[in-house]
Amino acid sequence: MLSSVLLIGVSSQAQFVLKTTPFVILKNQVVNISGEFAIPAAPNFTFTVGLANNFVYKGQLSDSLLILNNARSFKGLSIEPSLKYYWAPRKNQFEGFYTGIFSSFRYSTTFYDEIFNLNGVQTPTNGSIRQNTLVSVVGLEIGYQFLLGPRKDIAIDLFAGVGAKHTRYNRYGYSLQNLTVESSLSNGIATRGNVSIGYVIQ
Repeated sequence: MLSSVLLIGVSSQAQFVLKTTPFVILKNQVVNISGEFAIPAAPNFTFTVGLANNFVYKGQLSDSLLILNNARSFKGLSIEPSLKYYWAPRKNQFEGFYTGIFSSFRYSTTFYDEIFNLNGVQTPTNGSIRQNTLVSVVGLEIGYQFLLGPRKDIAIDLFAGVGAKHTRYNRYGYSLQNLTVESSLSNGIATRGNVSIGYVIQ
């Protein structure tokens, strides 16, 4: 499915840039890999999609009657589509100053086991909580991509942006004896600024 999305509007002769963004720990990511694709029908535009695995669980619950069940939990993935417009592209479609729209969707699932905690002795109650977390960000970005090397096939992408952030925590309780659960959501502002390194593939 992901590969079919990436190929929308891209011809067999189109180039793409395979990139990695190494400094993503502050975004709760381990490694971010992305592909930036030329759009032959719109030479000033490119489409990018990134994929990353999350570093830690998002929005962990803190309660003396809960223990995180790592075996059942999933730190999650981030999917990051974006559309760029290069204002004065040179011979290569991926070079120069650009503005664009970026987005990020980060999903994770955590399970917590309910316990009795009496004098330091923890006893399971057979109750549990499942929390599904979705963080959505949509915003605007600016950047400049340099193409280096004799064949102009090494890409250095410097970018920054700001957007609206929406975080939703969907919580479900199962056979709980001492706790109640409620879903919650929050809104805020997200900023981004980073550098990506890539290789142009033709």
